[in-house]
Amino acid sequence: MPTSNNTDNAAASAVTVAVHAWVDAFNAHDAARVSALYDAQAVLWGTLSTDMITSVDAINAYFDRTFQFNPPPTVRLGQLLVRVFGDAAVASGGYTFAFEIAGQSHLMPARFSFTFHRRSDQWRFVDHHSSLVPAALPVPLVSR
Repeated sequence: MPTSNNTDNAAASAVTVAVHAWVDAFNAHDAARVSALYDAQAVLWGTLSTDMITSVDAINAYFDRTFQFNPPPTVRLGQLLVRVFGDAAVASGGYTFAFEIAGQSHLMPARFSFTFHRRSDQWRFVDHHSSLVPAALPVPLVSR
């Protein structure tokens, strides 16, 4: 369920709509529609990318490669927190990717930070970082 912790509810709602537009475009397996949501100066650290992607054409190519799986993956949005700072906003949360590889279903929980910039009343992705949720560690990180 989307949440916001600031008083600019209209802007937070618009950013939430932009996040859902990304999810809808991803689940439609439409790389052009996904990449159209990104600003010309956007940066993407994709969940499956080893490199920072720094152009809309390269972002489009990343998603086009992602959708080459047969069948293409889907994503389900989980927790979402939107914060608005004037003409900038950050959406943080989690999502789960579903893949089928060699007939086996795989779920990949991941977390994200989406940074948006408002231009002409449109919220555009300017930074997108996604990483897999780490597996539980067998031992605590901090000894007592």
